Amino acid sequence: MENFQRALVTGGSSGIGLAITEALAQRGVQVVMLSNIAEDLEREGLRLRGAGLKVEGELRYLDDRSQLSGLWGRLEESWGPIDILVNNAGIGYHATLCESDLEKIRQLFEVNFFAPLALCQQALAAM
Repeated sequence: MENFQRALVTGGSSGIGLAITEALAQRGVQVVMLSNIAEDLEREGLRLRGAGLKVEGELRYLDDRSQLSGLWGRLEESWGPIDILVNNAGIGYHATLCESDLEKIRQLFEVNFFAPLALCQQALAAM
């Protein structure tokens, strides 16, 4: 990872995203982890920084288009150029068709499809 200095990991403060954040940071990569859970960001950021790892957190809601628009540029302004994108964040929703809530389905598509697509587009434009 010697050529890579900075990574962005969505859903980076819990589960698989946290494991990816920690693995990258242990290899010397500065990681900016995005999460929609402030407590997880604070707790895991403190723990990882306490272990001497370069980790920062950003509270973001990937289902909010206004937060997603231009996000890559804003993150690079704050943290510097980003070399790695890990689109890890995701949500689930289970219901029968008759019981489905269209707003929850829209949120699922925003987080699981449109947010990763938008971040890939922004990353490719910047890289």
